[in-house]
Amino acid sequence: MKSLNNPTLLVIGATGFVGRRFCQYLLDQKYYEKCNLVFTARNLQKLSKFFPAKEGDQRFSTRELDTLKDKQINSAIESCNFVANFAGPFDLYAEKVIQFCSSNGIHYFDITGEFHFVKKMIQKYQKQALSTGASIIPFSGFDSIPSEVSSIKSIDQYRKKYNADPSKIEHLYFAKGGFNGGTIASAFNFSDKVSLKDFLNDHFLINNSKKIKDISKTKYFPSLKLWGSPFFMESVNSKVVFFSLSNKRENDIIKALEYSEHINLNKKSGKITHKIGTGFMNSANLLMAKKFGQTILRPFLPSPGQGPSEKSINEGFFKLTTITSGKEGEIISKMNGRGDPGNKVTVNCMLSVLDSLLETPNPTAGFLTPFSCFGEQIVQNLEKHEIFYEGIK
Repeated sequence: MKSLNNPTLLVIGATGFVGRRFCQYLLDQKYYEKCNLVFTARNLQKLSKFFPAKEGDQRFSTRELDTLKDKQINSAIESCNFVANFAGPFDLYAEKVIQFCSSNGIHYFDITGEFHFVKKMIQKYQKQALSTGASIIPFSGFDSIPSEVSSIKSIDQYRKKYNADPSKIEHLYFAKGGFNGGTIASAFNFSDKVSLKDFLNDHFLINNSKKIKDISKTKYFPSLKLWGSPFFMESVNSKVVFFSLSNKRENDIIKALEYSEHINLNKKSGKITHKIGTGFMNSANLLMAKKFGQTILRPFLPSPGQGPSEKSINEGFFKLTTITSGKEGEIISKMNGRGDPGNKVTVNCMLSVLDSLLETPNPTAGFLTPFSCFGEQIVQNLEKHEIFYEGIK
């Protein structure tokens, strides 16, 4: 394991919409005082436009890195302690980086929600990561830290109150934000490669019995007096939550737990509005799963490198209400974050993972989720970056 006396962080995808925001936050928040910063991209000229290296500026360095070229990967990463990856689709561009990090004891974290890719990486490189001490932590953005943290914390709180396991977790999101082109490109890529059964299988990542369910229905939440349409990220977040529980060896609750996610479109809107929202989401999912559908959608969506305006990003937010229930009763917990979820919140999630790595001399090795790797430490670091778990309300 590499020494943390003078650690080095290498950022992959520093010219992408979210990657360059992450790099700018690193500079604005003076992370160069905590670690050496190396910003990389395939196009060094483009990178230099975003982050010009001025003479005598020792805050960061830049270098060219094509993640499909072994020599460039080895040369760039071999002296690093941490790698933060923003260059998707990850199924196309991340495997060689993960392989190198797993084999050389280098801690890696990224923003992917491509669960089929993560499962493939676990199957191929888990043994290497465990033997070298490398922590490999995907799902470290808005996909899927809020859902994971709120789920695991709520289970613990339910146990404390009722001395029993809950049988159901229901998340209701309320959010304001936009999409960036990189996220769209990743979604298009992995929608082509994942079957409907895999999308609907909560246990996809844990090699457990299949847990297939219907996620296409509008739902009313009596405790909140609110309606919800299916949340499009449930197919990712549910798998992350069960993977986290598996890492904690929570086999009993895994078998029994029902999990769902919805989004409230407007607190004043009722059943009809949310039925329309459900229909729109189901139609979009069908289109994204087919090449001809992607061709129809593409002109209306941002291209890689594009995203919402700065004003929209700063005005965005998410609010998450979690209802955890069982035969003993229910508890309701809250979580919220400031800024556009897919852009600002995602960057702040990644910063929180970086903080946890910097504070942890020997993090747990292998493929992990953020909470299963760091526990309460990640919750505390999220608060530093405007993401708050409020607990039971």
